[in-house]
Amino acid sequence: MEAADSFRRAAAEAEAARESCERRLGSAEDRIAELASANARLARDAVAARRAARRAEQERDEAAARLDSAVEQGQRQAEAEAAGEAAKLTSAMMSEMRSLRAAEQAVLRLKVRRRRPRAPAAAVRPLSGRAL
Repeated sequence: MEAADSFRRAAAEAEAARESCERRLGSAEDRIAELASANARLARDAVAARRAARRAEQERDEAAARLDSAVEQGQRQAEAEAAGEAAKLTSAMMSEMRSLRAAEQAVLRLKVRRRRPRAPAAAVRPLSGRAL
């Protein structure tokens, strides 16, 4: 009977060990399933992150292109405004030069008139009609 008790104890211990192993195996399988699920989620997140990065790169490239275009347009506009201002200044300078030339000519005419001999003072009559 002792052998039977020993055998029953050994069988009970083996059964307890088997149940313990099955519990640990079940826990390990659950953990493996959780890790597989997390891995799949991370893989999906990585794909989404790559897509978002590509979209961000495209948006950045488009924004850089718009900025370059705006800079070029601004430069063209500034050049056009500068050319217009230069034309106005040139026109104003030419007008001033014409005015200056006209003034120089008027001065020359006055100088020419001064050089002409004047009538003698006796020949000039006073406004009142009486002689001084």
